Amino acid sequence: MRRDDWLLNQLPMGMIEDDFFARFVGIFQNVSTTMLDGVDNLDNVVDVTVAPEPIVRWMGSWLGVGAIDSSLTHQLQRRIVRECAKILAWRGTKRGMKALLQLMSLGPVTIEDSGGVYAEGASPGSAPFVRMWVEPQDRWGPRRPVRRAHRRRLHRRRWLLRERRIGAPRRSIGWVPEEDFVTLVQAELPAHVTFELFVGDRLVWPRETAPVEPIDPVDPIDPVDPVGADDAVDPVGALDPEGVPA
Repeated sequence: MRRDDWLLNQLPMGMIEDDFFARFVGIFQNVSTTMLDGVDNLDNVVDVTVAPEPIVRWMGSWLGVGAIDSSLTHQLQRRIVRECAKILAWRGTKRGMKALLQLMSLGPVTIEDSGGVYAEGASPGSAPFVRMWVEPQDRWGPRRPVRRAHRRRLHRRRWLLRERRIGAPRRSIGWVPEEDFVTLVQAELPAHVTFELFVGDRLVWPRETAPVEPIDPVDPIDPVDPVGADDAVDPVGALDPEGVPA
């Protein structure tokens, strides 16, 4: 704990008794105190438990989590960064994938994979496959407390939806938009692994594509005479067999 006159107290007695000199040194003391307070607080700035929310989201980008919504509660933002740091040690494993899906969806997760331990030459020849089921919780649901400012924004958004002033919100899984959720899953799995992702009873990945209607065959076009021999026009004029104009 620093005294209020920590710098002035280091001066000789003759200088302290000079009012002008004491006030002049006091200016440097105030500036230095501000700088020293920042240095003393440096450890807390990068502490996820007490750091400001913008710093928490910035630290999340160090771990590759750049999709933390600022409208989430500060407890959830800190939890995301804290648990992502633990999951990094298990990245690429079933345990790490399950922990990540539970963190993103805020609900229970079930994973089945084709991996296993096989004798030499007895491993299956099919490509690795993973099937995941997620039961997300609604990020706007009443299970988690919502801050007053966040609640006002939510009420305003619902009012705008009723007035049809904005479009319908994107579908989300837990606290992550569905498109970002699938992208994060793809980034966590090895490139050669195929997977299926279910949210409840709904298949999210692979996406179902509409069947392509067959195209009716078209008569081939003559590359030499695309117009047709009967419709050809001689720009010079009709010629008789001897080459003289008719």
